[in-house]
Amino acid sequence: MPKKIPPRRDINAVAVSDKALNQFNEKALSILETAKSITVEDDDQMLEVGEFLKGCKATLKDLDETFDDPIRAARESLDTIRDAKKKYSEPVKEAEAIVKEKLGLYNTKRMQIAQQKNMEALQTAAKTGDMTALSKADAAPKIDGVSFREKWTGTIVDLRAVVKDIVASKAPVDLVCEDKSACNRFAEATKGQIQVNGLKVEKDQIVSSKAS
Repeated sequence: MPKKIPPRRDINAVAVSDKALNQFNEKALSILETAKSITVEDDDQMLEVGEFLKGCKATLKDLDETFDDPIRAARESLDTIRDAKKKYSEPVKEAEAIVKEKLGLYNTKRMQIAQQKNMEALQTAAKTGDMTALSKADAAPKIDGVSFREKWTGTIVDLRAVVKDIVASKAPVDLVCEDKSACNRFAEATKGQIQVNGLKVEKDQIVSSKAS
């Protein structure tokens, strides 16, 4: 659960007043100007500078006492806000992932059915010469803010087989280099059209969405 800010550290209760800010501003600038004008050329001046340094420490202590509680409260408030955002975002992101998976599976199934219909239409056209059937395939519905794309990945399942195909100039040599993304790039570029022994190529349906 999101953390609660203790009442004594409520950011409004410990906020620094404008009057205090102005006083610290004037004092800090005065201290700096004094420091710039100080000279240390004898023992008396040395003692005076010692007192001046103690005054600097006292001012820094006052600053700590004035600002530390508001800083602490602000941090705790920020943590609370972040925790709340995470708490409410996670179920929505999970819901988004669930629906995207379902959309992807349906779209893949729909594409497979469309391909089957196209094959049947081509066979019919080849037999009858009637080309009108080719244009009757159902178009996928357009969903505003939602898009589909294919993601191809490649995984080496038999290294020896891949090496043999590389030696035979049937596959690029970078498939067996340390850069594991080379297999994915090859799969994406060839989209399963070039078969390499020992390399498993898979296609996933990626669903993207944006706010309406």
